[in-house]
This record gives sequence, structure tokens and C-alpha cells, in this order.
Amino acid sequence: MIGPASVSRTATGSITISKAISTARLRILNFGQFKNVGGKCVASTITLDPQTGVRRATGNAVLVKGADEPGSYAITGAANSIYGVSFPASAPSSPHSLTVSAFRFYSQTGNGTMTGRIGPGGSDTPRVGATLTVPCDFDTHNIDEVVPSFTLTVTYQ
Repeated sequence: MIGPASVSRTATGSITISKAISTARLRILNFGQFKNVGGKCVASTITLDPQTGVRRATGNAVLVKGADEPGSYAITGAANSIYGVSFPASAPSSPHSLTVSAFRFYSQTGNGTMTGRIGPGGSDTPRVGATLTVPCDFDTHNIDEVVPSFTLTVTYQ
């Protein structure tokens, strides 16, 4: 009976250690103020574009003065690195717990809708927008509707 054969090989490899990537909120995502108008109950959406900062409304919602603006973030990490982002399917707004979904991302350094590039100085400042769903019977109280918390996942690509 012949015993098991043993083979020995030498392998080489390399490893690259990147600076940790991190994010910090600079400005909260704020849909501003709006009111519902019209006799027929029609649900509405308010969409805030992260690139232009423009709000658009559908349904019974009418946009009124408010401090609307996209959220802004500081992303820091290895200089000149490409990163990707992902968002939750939805998150609640405040103070009324309305549904926020269809998050949108914009970076002046990005080459796609969900990517950015950390600059030579080790940072990028992208903006985030989304869509707010407003029930037809929602009674506004002249309060800015904001998104105080959601998970923004950032990873090197």
C-alpha cells in the first residue's frame, strides 16, 4: 500500500492597506415646508434633487417657503480612491414620520449615480436627495420636514 503523497509549493502575494473610509453629516436632508390643497384626496410626493437642490411636488402638495436643501456629507479616506454608496429602501422623516425613499446621490467627482471619488486631499463632499411620500389627508403645520437619520453605507470600489 502506498501512502499519501506530499507536495510543497512556495507562493507569493501582496496586500494593500487603505486608509479607513468614514463619513460625517454636514447638513441634514430637509424637504422644507409644504401644504396639501385641493378638494379631492390625492396622495403627494416631494422630490429633492441632490445636484440642483430643486424640489418638485406631485398630487395635492404645494411647496411653500422653507429651509429645503439636500443633505451634505464629508467622506474621508485614501486620496484619489473611488467609493460607492448605498441607502436603505426607506426611512422616516421628522417630525411626522412620513416615508422617505428613492434616495439620490450626487458627487461632483463621481462618474456614476452611486459613486464618488475622494480627492487628492483625502475628502469629498457629496449631497443626498430623496422622495417624501405625503398622505392625502396629511395636515401640515408649517414645519420643515427633515430626515434626521438613515444609514448611508460607503465602501471603496
